[in-house]
Amino acid sequence: MTDLYQLVTVDGGKEDSNAILAILKEIHGERLQNDLRLLNYYHEIPVSYPATVESIEDDMVDVLVHQHQAVVMYHQKMTFLKSRHFPHDVVAGVFRADVNRCVAVLSRFAYAHVRAERRQFLRVRIEGDTQVTFRSAAGAVTGVLSDISVRGISMSASAADLQPPVNGTISLVLEGTPLSFPATFLKSIESSEGPRYIFEMDATSKDEEKISQFIIRRQLEIIRGLKDSL
Repeated sequence: MTDLYQLVTVDGGKEDSNAILAILKEIHGERLQNDLRLLNYYHEIPVSYPATVESIEDDMVDVLVHQHQAVVMYHQKMTFLKSRHFPHDVVAGVFRADVNRCVAVLSRFAYAHVRAERRQFLRVRIEGDTQVTFRSAAGAVTGVLSDISVRGISMSASAADLQPPVNGTISLVLEGTPLSFPATFLKSIESSEGPRYIFEMDATSKDEEKISQFIIRRQLEIIRGLKDSL
């Protein structure tokens, strides 16, 4: 299980992979309508476009994809497949992605629940060293902002003695604007940057508006960066 998805077993790993391949063969042979879409998350933003099954050989599936999708797949080496013909969403490994030809080769298929889709609010990953401080009766923890939504925030920090739930106050400066609002520490997870602390926020409508505007601007920056990488 990852922060993005949780594997789902129906009949067994090999059996599920064969069942997924059988459905893809039916779509390729036009015996099932092609409603296939791919899904990736790029800096927490969903990237999802239709895809076409080009060919299938053994457990390797060639698909025609949108160029934006190909770029993300090239870097992440995985993607989700969505179709009403699958009993669950599907996660697949990306064996190869050709950005110029807009073609990808998929393998290692399994059913999955896409955990990221359950998020009620869109969040964006933050680059840089924006400082965040959580103050509570247990003391203060300061770290670097990892991602943010209008109702949640996470930060990377050194190990802290926090046992959820802990109520307190989050403070940070976003694009030159100081923000401070009540927050609750929910959990910590291990990441490549070290411990990451997850908080639920109770921001005012005015602060939510500021965060929303920041998220929209950050989305545009991320999409521009994706296009510039083509």
